[in-house]
Amino acid sequence: MKHILTEIINLYHRIRYLYIAAKDRVNFLNYNLHLLNEQSKIVSKNNALLSDQKKIQDIYDRLASDCQKCISDTEKALNEQSKIVCKNNALLSDQKKIQDIYDRLASDCQKCISDTEKALKGASLIYRRDDPLSQDKFKNLAHILRPYRVKSFPKIRMGRRGDGGYVMLDDFSKTSLAISCGIGGDVSWDLDIAKLGIKVLQYDHSIGYLPDQHSNFNFFQKMISKYDSDNSISIPTILKTYNNESRYNILKMDIEGSEWDIIDNLSSNCLNKFSQIVIELHDFEELYNEEWYNRAKRILEKLSSMFRVIHVHGANTGRLAVFSNLPFPTVIEITWANRSLYEMEESDEIFPTELDAPTDLNFADIFLGKFVFKD
Repeated sequence: MKHILTEIINLYHRIRYLYIAAKDRVNFLNYNLHLLNEQSKIVSKNNALLSDQKKIQDIYDRLASDCQKCISDTEKALNEQSKIVCKNNALLSDQKKIQDIYDRLASDCQKCISDTEKALKGASLIYRRDDPLSQDKFKNLAHILRPYRVKSFPKIRMGRRGDGGYVMLDDFSKTSLAISCGIGGDVSWDLDIAKLGIKVLQYDHSIGYLPDQHSNFNFFQKMISKYDSDNSISIPTILKTYNNESRYNILKMDIEGSEWDIIDNLSSNCLNKFSQIVIELHDFEELYNEEWYNRAKRILEKLSSMFRVIHVHGANTGRLAVFSNLPFPTVIEITWANRSLYEMEESDEIFPTELDAPTDLNFADIFLGKFVFKD
């Protein structure tokens, strides 16, 4: 049976090749017939060209002969195919078995692709060695994010384990308003905050409704921006709208890279209205871009003048980069506490802590150690 099937397949490919060749030649003949008709019109208008008519006729005859031969070859090929089909009608019953084998192979292939994508995602790495001066430059920026410990309050995880949950100070007694920028498909952080009796203002232009509800939720299908428009709103406008003069408001921001522009345009007076700020900072793979580096350093120094980092967590949904032999996550979740409201000291915690969880639970968390880059 296997030998017959192999013979059939070989004959089929040979016949298919002859058929395609015949079809190409017929097409070529038709094209040249078209040229001949056009040339005949020119000959009728230019009697001087009549002497060339015989040459054209000769070309036509040769093409016609080639076409006839092609047709003859095709007929022979079709006859051969007909003989094969007649001899192997019994093999038609195996078609379903072959299709089943194909379906299984296709399924296995899809699974292989999925497994490969997961493996590549887990192994993604940016690496550059560079010189000591470049390393000092990156250390200067990373040093701004040195973690501190608040003396009077422990930390707590708000939100689910995985993406959407963040570690914060367990100090909400004076907080009446939280601004949640970027919702996506998860409101676990918002729910934990709302359950404390805190009003949660939620902004996300990319979704039409929330995946869950709470009486303290206030959802707006708007994008957080540095400007106000029909489809966007700024943080200063939000605070002004709710006439909130408290310094114990909370800001949570996960807006896929737009956070840099938003923070860059917030005044010190506006920032000082928050006791805690939780931000998922993106795009650290751009550290080699001089313009990006200078802006990021300026924004982090601006935040550092009023806040101190009290928790860091590398998001494993991003990549782990090595800049000038300095390991650093390209996406990092940072919790800031207002320096004027809390007494702090340098932290010796090892990150991630027991409160942390991988943003993607299918992969291991990113080890940051003490996250200290300078003495």
